[in-house]
Amino acid sequence: MGWHDVALYGGMALGMAFGMTVAAVPMVRRWAFRLKMVAAPREDRWHAHPTPLLGGLAIGMALWGAFLTLWALGGLEDQWRKIGGLTILSSVLGLVGLVDDRKHLAPQTKLLVQIVLASFVVFLGFEVQWFVSKTANRFWSILWVVAITNAFNLLDNMDGLSAGVAAIACAFLILVEAVCGHPFQPIHLAVMALLGALAGFLVYNFHPASIFMGDCGSLPIGFFLAAASTQTNMAQNGPLVPILAVPVFIFCLPLFDMAFVSVMRPLFGRSISTGGRDHTSHRLVAIGLSERNTVLFLYGFSTLGGILALFMALQPVGTLPGIVVFLLLTLFLAVHLARVRTYGPGQKSIVERNGTLTVLWIQWTYKKRMFEVLLDVFMVAFAYWLSYFLRYEKPMYESVFPHFLKSLPLTVACCLGANLVVGIYRGVWRLTSTSDLVYHLGAASLGVALTVLSLVFLYDFQGFSRSIFGIFWALWLVALSGSRVSFCFMSELLKKVSRRNGRRVAIYGADERGSMILYRVLNGSEHVLCPVGFIDNDEKKQNARIYGYKVIGPWHRLEELIRTHRLDEILVPVEEAARLPFPAPEALDRQVVFRQVDLRIG
Repeated sequence: MGWHDVALYGGMALGMAFGMTVAAVPMVRRWAFRLKMVAAPREDRWHAHPTPLLGGLAIGMALWGAFLTLWALGGLEDQWRKIGGLTILSSVLGLVGLVDDRKHLAPQTKLLVQIVLASFVVFLGFEVQWFVSKTANRFWSILWVVAITNAFNLLDNMDGLSAGVAAIACAFLILVEAVCGHPFQPIHLAVMALLGALAGFLVYNFHPASIFMGDCGSLPIGFFLAAASTQTNMAQNGPLVPILAVPVFIFCLPLFDMAFVSVMRPLFGRSISTGGRDHTSHRLVAIGLSERNTVLFLYGFSTLGGILALFMALQPVGTLPGIVVFLLLTLFLAVHLARVRTYGPGQKSIVERNGTLTVLWIQWTYKKRMFEVLLDVFMVAFAYWLSYFLRYEKPMYESVFPHFLKSLPLTVACCLGANLVVGIYRGVWRLTSTSDLVYHLGAASLGVALTVLSLVFLYDFQGFSRSIFGIFWALWLVALSGSRVSFCFMSELLKKVSRRNGRRVAIYGADERGSMILYRVLNGSEHVLCPVGFIDNDEKKQNARIYGYKVIGPWHRLEELIRTHRLDEILVPVEEAARLPFPAPEALDRQVVFRQVDLRIG
């Protein structure tokens, strides 16, 4: 059977699973109410209304229906026993999840069951072939299945999130194989059936959800996907880096969320298995995104990971720049999310509770800027390697690569030394401005110059190309400035998002005083004010933008501006208040507060 047959069998499996799930969910929902399998609102859970569980049963029923149909039609060929075994083991794990939904099993019990079932699934032949050692392959396969199973279980914390991300993963598991021209395998039909079941479930599970999948859904879904990912041609053959990176990027969001929670919870003295509103999704809502937009944002994150996995499978080396950018953005996102307080004002981290650790933390993260330096080491090395990769074709690249390795430590030392001399590590990333770009230019230029002079002194510049260092200078400057500016940009973006639901305010005066008021609003501790723009009587400033905020109109159109932009407050410098005609409250369509702001010192 080839990929042309997938359109028939795969489309049938997907459509059948979708239809069966859509039809089964209302029935399962009634069962949940009768059996009192309902998730009640709790302080450590996200939903606000009692919501039935057992959605995983509908997904499982659809998957079994598609499997039996494909088996009867011969679509699974000689792999039906293997795929049937995986379906049975997934169903057993679903039953364990059902018991957990009912009686709340101990975490160690669930983990033990997962390890046992993962061992059985590896025995069936669902294992990677990454290492020479068969023992290592089997051990890693068990670890991989257990990890992905728990990652999807932890991700099931907001309407439509786990099901949607699982559907995206299904799509990219199939897409990578098809685009790369790998031979068709019957497991692909099973993945397409799961995709259809998940799509049908999202009809009821997307915000606002009328049913949850519960552990009887999230556990077997992660289990099934993890096992299926070991059967792709990419997981069985090819260079080590792509076969490791492709599945990791396809499952990037579940793995990121699991790793993030596993670090943050112990840091605040909480068990990893303890539920709470501290996941990636919850923190995004805490900074101002709506629940629906949060889920859509995370869908986009997962899709971007899948696209990178696709390009990594097609062109591993050419995808490296995109992967580096993606990893840097993920790092910045993690840093920002970690700053969101989700455990209550009275709960402190281990570092904050322990005086000695606090001193060490300040010493290494603030005074010595350890993380910033490590990031620069990585960026210098990558920019220097990319210079060689862009400059030379493959045969020549291999001949000059020893020169790259020989000069890399010297290049890193010179660039970091230049950063130290120029004062790069004295700046604060989130306060980076255009004036800092001059220092970045100086640091990059000095670093490259020191590198060239050192190579001239040590090796008489034999075997090195001047054009390499021209390319490296440009790449290092972009990386140095881009990392700082992107962090600043993300800080500003999150500030805007966090205030989106606050009181809408306009500021009078598109000048220095108005800018000072805007700065106070944006850097206030309470996210209660959402700047809309400036009001100014200067006709030349109309529709201009000041720090990204538009001049929305003059003061004499105030009543119209209040109505059009739904303003709740107007902030006026105290020096201007006496010269402005304030309208009577009864003349306005809505209640508006006029507040005078004193900018004088002393």
